[in-house]
Amino acid sequence: ELFHQLGAPFTVGHMVEWRRGCPWGCTFCSNNYYRRQYYADRKDWMYTKDFVRSQSVDHVLAELREIKARYNPRIMRVNDDDICCDEPWLKELAERMTDAERIPFKCFAIPNNINERTIVYLKQIGCEQIQMGVQSLNPEIRKLIGRPNSEAQMAPGIDLARRHGIGLFADQI
Repeated sequence: ELFHQLGAPFTVGHMVEWRRGCPWGCTFCSNNYYRRQYYADRKDWMYTKDFVRSQSVDHVLAELREIKARYNPRIMRVNDDDICCDEPWLKELAERMTDAERIPFKCFAIPNNINERTIVYLKQIGCEQIQMGVQSLNPEIRKLIGRPNSEAQMAPGIDLARRHGIGLFADQI
């Protein structure tokens, strides 16, 4: 509310976070530190969905209705670390969202979780741009930084975004 009163750019866009944490344990990310603290004894600490905490779809829809009614932003940024990491949750959001909640948005996604279904759900809920965590095209560097993507996983995610008219940024380290 305080930022919105300052005017542009705060009246143009809005930021939300629907889930915290990330299923991936990439070495360059702060989530890696937290997951080592909480899951150090687990063999799967580099990849576990146990680290992801999501708001309910009901809560997200109510929040979007309030944002739209109160601020009516032209664009929104969803700051989830990987918006596609919970496909059933994303599907429920897409099935239940109406124009009363839909606001065009940008988001982050990891290529491993992008598939035909998740792209369709993203498009349905208003995604206009994905910032995809590629990090490096060199497989040895990806291995060093704990990024589990392969070229075979990255290329389809990029193609799917293009095919469905969703803009794309690729994160590089």
